[in-house]
Amino acid sequence: MCPLKAIRKPVYLPSNLLLVFLIGFLFLSFTHPVLAKVTGEVEGRSFVSQAPTRVMDGVSYIAVEEFFQELGGIAYYSPIMKKVHLRLGKRICTLSLDKKTIAMGEEELPLSGKDVLLEGNTAYVSLGLLSKLFPITFSSETQVTVEKPSPQPIESSSAQSSLVGIRYYAYEDEARTRVTLDFAGNLPPYSYQIDRSRGQIDIVLRNCELKNVPAVLAVNDRRVSRIEIKKEADRTMISFVLTQMVGVKDGKLPEGTNPRIYFDLISLVEAETKPLTPTPSPTPKETPPKEVSPEKTSTPAPETVNMNRLDPQTIVIDPGHGGKDPGCVQNGYQEKEIVLKVAQLLKGLLEKEGFQVFMTRSGDTYPTLEERYALVNKTVPLVFVSIHCNAAPNPAASGIEVFVGNPRPKGEGALDVANRENQLFLTEKNVAENSNVLDSIFSSAYYLTSREASLELGSMVIDKVTARTGQVKRGAKEAPLVVLRNIYSPALLVEIGFLSNPKEAKNLASSSFQAKIAQGMAEAIKAFSQSEKVKKLLEE
Repeated sequence: MCPLKAIRKPVYLPSNLLLVFLIGFLFLSFTHPVLAKVTGEVEGRSFVSQAPTRVMDGVSYIAVEEFFQELGGIAYYSPIMKKVHLRLGKRICTLSLDKKTIAMGEEELPLSGKDVLLEGNTAYVSLGLLSKLFPITFSSETQVTVEKPSPQPIESSSAQSSLVGIRYYAYEDEARTRVTLDFAGNLPPYSYQIDRSRGQIDIVLRNCELKNVPAVLAVNDRRVSRIEIKKEADRTMISFVLTQMVGVKDGKLPEGTNPRIYFDLISLVEAETKPLTPTPSPTPKETPPKEVSPEKTSTPAPETVNMNRLDPQTIVIDPGHGGKDPGCVQNGYQEKEIVLKVAQLLKGLLEKEGFQVFMTRSGDTYPTLEERYALVNKTVPLVFVSIHCNAAPNPAASGIEVFVGNPRPKGEGALDVANRENQLFLTEKNVAENSNVLDSIFSSAYYLTSREASLELGSMVIDKVTARTGQVKRGAKEAPLVVLRNIYSPALLVEIGFLSNPKEAKNLASSSFQAKIAQGMAEAIKAFSQSEKVKKLLEE
């Protein structure tokens, strides 16, 4: 054997090396990140995309999440659900990778094996498919070719960064405004916070210069009135002065010739629900006539349910009561204060897990029922959870219980809870409307579509929370709850404990106990998002 190796090694080794080199070259040729820019138009607007691209078997692909961010749309790939969700303007498409189908409203189209390319957790969609599904025209001169990447400079703390421009664009059909900060050089470190008391968002850029940027930029947008910029030592301060309460989603695109940071300011209520500024004798276009059923609300749920439209990365938390409504007041504690603290802790934990979280209130305010509906039906979350504290005539009653919506109450005390939790919401309407609303709740199928998934989530919440707190498990129950009526997403009302029980009330007011409740709920929501059983329930 040794002589044989000695003879063959000089003969075949160069050929093997050449073969390996050719295979590596071909692999890179087909899968290497493409450096050429993709250009074109979308709805009459020109774009130059910096999103990564790929070429495979002669088909050009683009990283769809980054590309849609640039266009002002929304795209995400869910490896668990095996779906790619795309939204641009009012057009929504869902690519089901396992079923090989494309869902567009009620229409279903075939999805070919060359339409989507997956690399890890990144989904690349072919340029050809995107141009068929959306009003996107790619320029004929766009040539997706492989280029050898130039060496990247080593970043240092002294790298230069300059803010060279600020631009904005309102997407009214999505109730959001995108503000983009354009830079020359590297992107600077940045942070931001929302100051609800002053009604503004404050952004801090560090080690960044200003170049021909005005001190005040008038916006007069539905969400932003103006942008103020000033320099303080090594910090550049930028303030978005708001005209309404918004949620914020930030992102950055550090590569290419136009590095930038963007902020999506998302209305937390439908623009049509409440005028931003007083107007004389407003007459809403969609005011229903008197004979129309009370099922018609200003923020109706979709006429048909398509669970593919749920955003698996979005959660909406509703801290119960608030403002003029303290909720239960027992043993010296107010329900509205405790549930807000638990909700804030839960929000932080979920955001660390990668979820985008919206809250119906972040302070001592009272969102109307319509405002709560509007937030949920705008964001289409995977989960809506309303957090409350319980009360009972028996001071020994204790433990956690959850409720899902059902026209018929099921479980001990379910109707009592529904009566208590519905009470203030019904004061938002007159007596005649109250009667009709209650009748419609008991005959409504609005929240039955995702009831099984909601019950599954409820069981997970009880198990995870009690594992941390040691509370009594009171089970998952069903009740005709107004707050769950117009919601198609899996939805729960969670009674985290009894304020009427002196010992449990003291626990509920404890920051360490609140943290345990929030941790258990976060674990349950994460497990719910990854559950194959839930996936099947939502696809049925």
